Amino acid sequence: MTYSTINVTTTDFVTTITLQRPERLNALTLDMADELHAALHQHDQDDATRVFVITGAGRASLLVPTWRTPVTARANRQTARRLRSASTKLS
Repeated sequence: MTYSTINVTTTDFVTTITLQRPERLNALTLDMADELHAALHQHDQDDATRVFVITGAGRASLLVPTWRTPVTARANRQTARRLRSASTKLS
């Protein structure tokens, strides 16, 4: 699958997901959360993946949402719910 906001590679049973938004310090967007959810779900079903590593391009590797306006705050709450849902389904 091709993604526009993340890069996914698998080597030696380790799937690395790299957030590709270094100009915004890899702050999550709804599109990125959707792609992250899809990648986690897809690779969780794959026997070639035993471990996930989530990192970010550039100098910031944390999943830090931007809280600049009420609109982005609402979007970030939606993103957090989607990620919690994805991690629950993977357990």
